[in-house]
Amino acid sequence: MAERKPKVVITSQGATRNLLRPDHSPERRARAAALLAPFELVWETSGDPARVAAALTDADFLVTENEIPITRELLAGAPRLRLVQIAGRRCVAVDLAAARELAIPVATCPLRGTLAVAEHTIALMFGLSKHVVQGDRAIRRGEIPPGKQPTPVMPGRASYNWLSFGNIGLLDSATLCILGPGDIGLTVAELARGLGMRVCYWGRRRLPAAEEAQFGLTYVDFDDAFRQADWLSVHVLFIEATRGLIGARELALMRPTAFFINTARAPIVDEPALLAALRERRIAGAGFDTYWEEPCPPNHPLYALDNVVLTPHYAGGDFEIQELEAADLYGRLWRVWEGQPPRDVVEG
Repeated sequence: MAERKPKVVITSQGATRNLLRPDHSPERRARAAALLAPFELVWETSGDPARVAAALTDADFLVTENEIPITRELLAGAPRLRLVQIAGRRCVAVDLAAARELAIPVATCPLRGTLAVAEHTIALMFGLSKHVVQGDRAIRRGEIPPGKQPTPVMPGRASYNWLSFGNIGLLDSATLCILGPGDIGLTVAELARGLGMRVCYWGRRRLPAAEEAQFGLTYVDFDDAFRQADWLSVHVLFIEATRGLIGARELALMRPTAFFINTARAPIVDEPALLAALRERRIAGAGFDTYWEEPCPPNHPLYALDNVVLTPHYAGGDFEIQELEAADLYGRLWRVWEGQPPRDVVEG
């Protein structure tokens, strides 16, 4: 009789689903299949506690991203559960007191995809503040101002900024307001602080004072996030309650020199309102990695705007990053299955 596979209940889509995409090459699909083969994977992403409870009755592991509360009732109804594995660096949704009483360890796992999205967010900010895309396109078009000719560069002689780009901004000392202080938002905050930015945030739940101090964050209310931002970056979870969270009223609070970044999900923002704000220069510009329709349809209104930077929803990294992330996550489960202690156990 074949040895039973450990059953893993997953409450979020996460990188694992990306590994299984049908548009991957046969080689990549084979690598993903081999990585996941030791496990019986069950996705229960409805958020319905009753359905999650039913899935957990014979589960060995629970993988979650803090998107639903992991309550005492859920844990008590999972007698075989060996580990609650958080796919992320923070534990904010697990009843730790209940887990301790039931002798179920809870552990965290930093995700490479989180860092990839955070780095991409900063890259969009650099792209906008330094006019990277516009400068590249202008050079490729061979643009030279009237009266100027290409001349060899000699000591003391160079055509600095020969296209006279203005408003080349510094991120240093600028104010970044983060909407949604989850793993990605906090990683963006760390990177931004390293660049000398002032970072404030708004979230549906305020962080504990110790975390605010750890990440150098200042809490602001929702409207003030828009008023204070030189850069506003969206990292809230896309659920029905956050659909259209940002509309014309909120965008009108932003300064005409402020920039908008969205690497979360486009429907969090009212599309016509944001397009109008960009078209009318009521905000300085925007960077996008997610869209209201994907792939973007031909002749999308964004294409006509010169104050936006667009990337095709790849901020989370390529297959290799996703594969390394999954190998780390599921490797942590396998070591527990083989009787070793879990890594990065949450204390307290």
